[in-house]
Amino acid sequence: MNEPSILELAKNFSLSNLDALSIISNLWKVIYNIWSYPLFLIDKQNPVAISNLIIASILFYVGLKVARSTSRLLRKRVTRLVGAHTNASTAIEKISYYILLSIAMLIALDIANVPLTAFTFVGGALAIGLGFGSQNIINNFISGLIMMFEQPIRIGDVIEYDKIMGTVANIGARCTKILTFDNVDIIVPNSTLLQSTIVNFTLTDEGKCRKSIELKVHMNNDVVKVHKMLTKIFKNDTEILQDPEPLIAISSAKDFYVTFTIYYWIQYGTSNSNTIIVTNLFFQILEKMKENNMQLDYHPPYIKEVYLQ
Repeated sequence: MNEPSILELAKNFSLSNLDALSIISNLWKVIYNIWSYPLFLIDKQNPVAISNLIIASILFYVGLKVARSTSRLLRKRVTRLVGAHTNASTAIEKISYYILLSIAMLIALDIANVPLTAFTFVGGALAIGLGFGSQNIINNFISGLIMMFEQPIRIGDVIEYDKIMGTVANIGARCTKILTFDNVDIIVPNSTLLQSTIVNFTLTDEGKCRKSIELKVHMNNDVVKVHKMLTKIFKNDTEILQDPEPLIAISSAKDFYVTFTIYYWIQYGTSNSNTIIVTNLFFQILEKMKENNMQLDYHPPYIKEVYLQ
C-alpha cells in the first residue's frame, strides 16, 4: 500500500467551502496526516512517523533531566545517610545517571518504533571502532571508576604529580582536574594518573604533614635563649599544629655555628603553603633576634627548608 505524499495531502485540502467548520475540519485532517506521516520504514510493521520522533525526543529530553536530578539527589542522600566520601558518592551519582539515561534512551527508541535489532550492524561496527580507536577513552573511564571506589586520591586531597602540587578539584569520567596553588587547572587523563607515582599529602592522618627547617646561628649567641625563642615562635604560630608539638633540636655544632633543626606539622587544605609558612617564620625569627640583641650584622641566621616525605 503506497502512502500519499505530503504534497498530495496538501492538494486534498480544499478551500471551496468557506464555511468555518469545514475549513477547521480540513485543516485538522491535513495536520493529523502530516503528524502521522511515516518518514521511513525500518520493517513492515514499524513505520517511523513524525509524531514518533517528536514524542521520543521530548521524552528523552525529560528523561535526561530526570536522570541528572535523580542521580544528584541520590548522591546527597547517600552522603547524608551513610557518610560516604565525596569520591564514593560521586561514583554512585555517575553510575546511577548512566543507568537512568540508558533506560530513557530505550523508552525513547521504543516510542519511536525503532527496534534494537536495527542496531545489530551498527553495534558490530561500533565494537570494532571501540576496539581500535577508543581504547584510551574506555581506559580512562574505567580508571576513573577505580579511583572513585579504591580512593588512592580523593576530591579535596593535596597531591604532588610530576613535580606539580595542587588540590584535586574533580574526578571525571575521562580526566582528573588538579588545581595548583597558583590557581592553574591541570587536566590529567585518569589512566595516566592511576599508573603514575602520586604523593598524596592528605590520604591519611587527616591531612597532617611533617616539615622541618634548619636554623644556623653563631656560637656567640646564647644557645639556650635561642632555643626558648624558637619554642615560643613555633608555639604561637597559628599555621603550625600543636598536636603533635613542634620539636626543636640541635643537629650540629661546628665551625663556630650551632644548627637547630625544627620539626613541625602543618594541615594541608586549611593552612597556607609551606613556603609561605617558612617565610613568615623567617621574619619572626629575624625580628626576635634583633629584639634580643643577637648578632645579625656579621652572622645572620641561615634557614634551610627540608622536605620530609
